[in-house]
Amino acid sequence: MFNAMFHLDPSVLEKILRPLAVYTFLLVALRIGGQREIGQNNALQFVLLLSVANAVQNGIIGVDDSLTGAVIGAVTLFLIHGLVELVASRNSNIHRIVYGRPVELVSNGTLKSQTMRRQRLSIEDLLDAASTQGATNIEEIQRAFVNAKGEITYTNPGAFDEQVSLTATATGAISLVVSADSASTTPVSSTSNTISITAVASCSNSTYSVADSYVWVQGTTAAAGTPSNVDVIASATAGASLYINVNSNNAYATAVTTGTLAASATNGALVSWSNAQATAPTKGTVSVATVTPDGTDTLRVAPASSLVTSTTTVTITHNGVAVATKTLTFYGEAASIDIVKTSSGTLNTTGNGTTTGFFLYQYKDTAGNVVPGASASLDATTATSIIGALNADKAPDPATPAAIAGQLPAAVETAIGATPYGEMSFPCGATAGTSTVTIHHTNAISAAVISKTVALTCAGGIDSYTVATDKASYNVGEIATITITAKDSKGNPVSDATVMGTDGLVSVGGGSLTKASLATDAFAGGVRTYKAQMTTAGTFNTVVSYAGTTTTSATAAYKVVDPSASSVTRGEVLAAIDKLIAAINKQIAALQKTLMKK
Repeated sequence: MFNAMFHLDPSVLEKILRPLAVYTFLLVALRIGGQREIGQNNALQFVLLLSVANAVQNGIIGVDDSLTGAVIGAVTLFLIHGLVELVASRNSNIHRIVYGRPVELVSNGTLKSQTMRRQRLSIEDLLDAASTQGATNIEEIQRAFVNAKGEITYTNPGAFDEQVSLTATATGAISLVVSADSASTTPVSSTSNTISITAVASCSNSTYSVADSYVWVQGTTAAAGTPSNVDVIASATAGASLYINVNSNNAYATAVTTGTLAASATNGALVSWSNAQATAPTKGTVSVATVTPDGTDTLRVAPASSLVTSTTTVTITHNGVAVATKTLTFYGEAASIDIVKTSSGTLNTTGNGTTTGFFLYQYKDTAGNVVPGASASLDATTATSIIGALNADKAPDPATPAAIAGQLPAAVETAIGATPYGEMSFPCGATAGTSTVTIHHTNAISAAVISKTVALTCAGGIDSYTVATDKASYNVGEIATITITAKDSKGNPVSDATVMGTDGLVSVGGGSLTKASLATDAFAGGVRTYKAQMTTAGTFNTVVSYAGTTTTSATAAYKVVDPSASSVTRGEVLAAIDKLIAAINKQIAALQKTLMKK
């Protein structure tokens, strides 16, 4: 048995030459067959290699099945393989012949169809290999290769998205190269990017940038507010200060905390700084002040005097360079009250939204400037049975005109509109008449009290009325003024809240109204006027058909003349001739008497 195991049928030289020949054949066949055959990436290639191994087995060992022959064949294969690897490692040409080199299948996202066919690869083969790294379609593959091992490798930009933190170690220009091959500093891929970065010395915070900073007037109280270059307000009532917030930044949006912020104010206004925007600095005593900024500073500006309205221009600088200018208005203390307008109320209108009487007023300082202030109030000692109370609906504010939202009907408030004046309304009971009452205002700073008398009227609606025109005769094309004068049951002018009530109550003969009469047309002082253009010659009437308690209709007569047409009738011509003949006869008779005397 042992003799059979170790007995060699062929010679030792044949045992060496056979493996050498088969090794050389397989190396050439696999190189010709392509790198994919080496990779053994699918079942077909695996079956092929197993079959080849079985086919060349007898060629290696021949008819000899001894253990000695197998050992000699195996040792020969190891020695040949080691020798080939040694030579290939020392010679690049031999290495390329033995191992081959990577073959590009996809370049810059473009599939190389001819190369795929030479390598006997399909798109499915490419996707099968790519799927192991997360790609699902060709569009996701930037570059793909068959390497020397027969393996398909690829790059997918989407699979390698990364966030990179860059730390500059010196100042100057930095070039950040993003390469698809993870190695080249001069990539040729169309998807590579070069980012240019400038490194500066720690984003120096000493230079103020106007474009990156914020300066705004926050209001009359200190508060951080929302950074902006739009002022919240630009005026203050008597005695109040205004606060300017300064958010100092450099060109890198970093807070400026060095240097000097300086503020100067004109017209004697007083300034002072604080590094805390939510904390009001103490009122200043000078018109120029400085501070070392901390990035969020506030400047308090106070008027030189609370008695007279003044305007100041505040200039803010950083290290002597102007960064902002603000013009502020400080209103003086009210020294007088002016009544701007009064409107009589209708009897028995006393509820919220139905009170109809009102007046408008304003305050002025000692120099005659209009100033804001809190609402005035009624001096209770001057109240009467006619005017017993006043409603303070709106305070005067010349800087911010606003709509009235008080006791008046919505239609009346809408008619007044946004106004800078103060407004007070008054209810009217059952008694008609006019009463003079006093209103007063107490100044918040000096506590000085100012007052003003105002005559207010309560009246009824239309009882009787008359209609009149401004002339008795008009030319065609001329504008006529039509006046309706209405009185209540006591003979007083109707209240200013009285309206026509119905559209179209005024009709004009020989012409037409320039603006149609409407239900909302109101009376003022018991009078309502309209304009009409005369268009037709003749004698006509204007008719008003308002159903008053006593008067239900009124007319005004007038004549319209056409200057371009003859206005003398035949009868008038004959009458003139008769007068002329009579005058002549009279002269003849007188002449005859004179002659007879002689």
